[in-house]
Amino acid sequence: MTQSPPSLPDIPGYRLRKLLGRGGMATVFLAEPDGGGAKVAVKVMRAPPGADHEWSARFLREAAILQKFDHPNIVKVYAVGENNGDHYMVMEHLDHGDLTTWIKQGLQPVDALRVLRPIALALDYAHQQGYIHRDVKPDNVLFRADGTPVLTDFGVARPRRADVRLTQMGMVVGTPKYMSPEQHKGLDVDTRSDIYSLGIVFYEMLTREVPFDGADSMSIGMKHLGEPVPRLPPKFARFQRLMDTLLEKDPGKRIARGETVAKAIDLLLSQPEPSAKLAIAATNALARGIDVKETETKTGMFSKACDIAISIGAQDYETLQKHCATATSALFDWQKDAGKKARNISIDFFVHPWILARARDYAKKLSQSEDYAFLQERKARVRIHDLDGTLEQELVLGEAPAQA
Repeated sequence: MTQSPPSLPDIPGYRLRKLLGRGGMATVFLAEPDGGGAKVAVKVMRAPPGADHEWSARFLREAAILQKFDHPNIVKVYAVGENNGDHYMVMEHLDHGDLTTWIKQGLQPVDALRVLRPIALALDYAHQQGYIHRDVKPDNVLFRADGTPVLTDFGVARPRRADVRLTQMGMVVGTPKYMSPEQHKGLDVDTRSDIYSLGIVFYEMLTREVPFDGADSMSIGMKHLGEPVPRLPPKFARFQRLMDTLLEKDPGKRIARGETVAKAIDLLLSQPEPSAKLAIAATNALARGIDVKETETKTGMFSKACDIAISIGAQDYETLQKHCATATSALFDWQKDAGKKARNISIDFFVHPWILARARDYAKKLSQSEDYAFLQERKARVRIHDLDGTLEQELVLGEAPAQA
């Protein structure tokens, strides 16, 4: 057998070439099989002085779990062994970076979805095999050369129904920025905890920052427990519904399966992206709240026509109510001032998905109430958009009167 360089561990059957990474429990090296073939990653665990049995138990547990798995988006393990007191695991070499690096470089929303979907299915597979990952984060998603995302590091994974408790109640396991509220409480966890962590990763893929951060693990945990999920920027509003269900603080209301997440992503991928123009309009509408524009157009030697355009942006019902009252007042004032010159009316709503129904109620009121009969005598167009600009509903009332 060819000897490894003196500074590298000696692993039977492999020539270790260089250090790839170092973690709290183990060190990963790039290696080549003695008999030739593709390069591999060798994960070596050497417990520090005074470490208890749990150090090696976690490593061996990860190896045992991964050897059982056969999924295209979970890292493959080829061999496990022990030599000179070092436990080692030979795995496929994933040489196209990690998700942390990809996030820093910037991901388009469609790329984020195409990474999220296979990782959700990888988690679903692990859950169906009876295991919870407990440390889903960008550092633990690596990529093959063809861009396939792969879930790694099952070092703190645990059986869904363990006969022997692997952690004590009150012991926090995971990475604080990505941990579910129940993890921060030190409670027992199930598949939904991994789904929550996946939601944090999705948020970071879109915005390049985590939704809850702080100076220490305690302050981060308090935010996970008590603060609402930050609203996504308007350009990502079409993902808010999925984000809210992934990051639901009550596990009972949270998505329970990765397969369900994948189906939601399929639906999003099947829907056309809103036009850039409408997405910008939505962003502007939200910033202004309400905007009323009246224009006057010359239609003949001595005749003019007056139009009114109202844009309303709102993320909550209270704001929507206030803006609708302002819009109503503006409509009546315009009708009174313009008189026979009144012509086209357009009202555009850009609202959070939660209050789409409220915007529809207002549109219905405009089309049916006698108080707004003048709308039927003009050409009135009411459009209701999601916050990313996606058109949800359009009503056309009346026709523009003939001009003299």
